[in-house]
Amino acid sequence: GIFPRMEEFIFALTERGYKNRKIGFIENGSWAPNAIKTIRALFEKSQNLEYYENNVSILSALNTESKDKIEALALEIEKDFI
Repeated sequence: GIFPRMEEFIFALTERGYKNRKIGFIENGSWAPNAIKTIRALFEKSQNLEYYENNVSILSALNTESKDKIEALALEIEKDFI
């Protein structure tokens, strides 16, 4: 599963008709993290959602590869606001 408060938050969003949004994902785990997969499944009921292309998986601690992926996601998000 995912962190219980995050799951409650997503349930609250979907219960209120969360739609017409774009979502980016950052997950952290020791081995084989799958929070992104779980969270995407929770949003299946929502309408007209888009997902950013760059997903970030941090394995235990931030490293150069994870940092680069975070920067790529940030640039992708920034494009939507310029």
